[in-house]
Amino acid sequence: MDAVQYCLDKAAPLGSNAYYALLWLPPAAKAQVVALLALRQELLDIPAKVSDGQLGLTKLNWWRDEIRRTAAGSAQHPVSMVLQPLLAERADMVAELRRMSDGIELLLQTGRINDDQALQLLCHQLGATPWKLAAQIVATCSPAEAGYAAAIGDGLHLLEMLQQLSHAAQRGLVLAPVSMLQRHGLTVERLAAGDGGAEFAALAAEIGAAVRAHFALARAQLAGRTPRALRFLAAEMKMAEATLGEIERDGLANLQQRRISLTPLRKLWISWKTVRFG
Repeated sequence: MDAVQYCLDKAAPLGSNAYYALLWLPPAAKAQVVALLALRQELLDIPAKVSDGQLGLTKLNWWRDEIRRTAAGSAQHPVSMVLQPLLAERADMVAELRRMSDGIELLLQTGRINDDQALQLLCHQLGATPWKLAAQIVATCSPAEAGYAAAIGDGLHLLEMLQQLSHAAQRGLVLAPVSMLQRHGLTVERLAAGDGGAEFAALAAEIGAAVRAHFALARAQLAGRTPRALRFLAAEMKMAEATLGEIERDGLANLQQRRISLTPLRKLWISWKTVRFG
């Protein structure tokens, strides 16, 4: 399989939000952004699919070594092969990629997040960092533009977390902070069983409000005026907002039993309209 196609299948498969958001990027930039997001997904797959913490750490360390190999021009994995030319030009990104892996180590060590501060750090490592780097691949970003991308990344990671809460808990991975569960009187056992009821709905509402707060912060960074090169980020954000709205209309408690997604046609419309008109 072609390395770029591998990355597309991993991070932006046909019909996904990322597929439509990245649809309009120039091919070279799109390949590198997709590879970056594929690396993020490879890292996220470790705690999601490996129940043995030591085996997970072994896999994580392989990826850390692979990042170093890629920076040295000796990539082995399809994702790294696409990223290799980028890292040859942007050595400063290597430390950022390592920061992404640090977030995974926390999940492997404990299988849970203790408090809001730990969640904020994890969002920065696995949400803000990759999307900020994606923006920097596509354009030379001002501090405000980098902040815009980072805030969107935070919000996207939180929404992804919200959609996976119950399913992840069934595998022993608690994505919401323990302190947040306690605030709403929700136990890990009820979360895993999918019978959180009103308590789960209150938890989901808090996370949904945080998603919207990050997106509001992103818009404030650029006073609502997104440069054309970064409109793929705005498209991701608007699709996420629309998805959150559908989740709320369906009933937050129902998220324990089913995953809500926009239709492909609606995603295409949001993406085209955003990239075309801002």
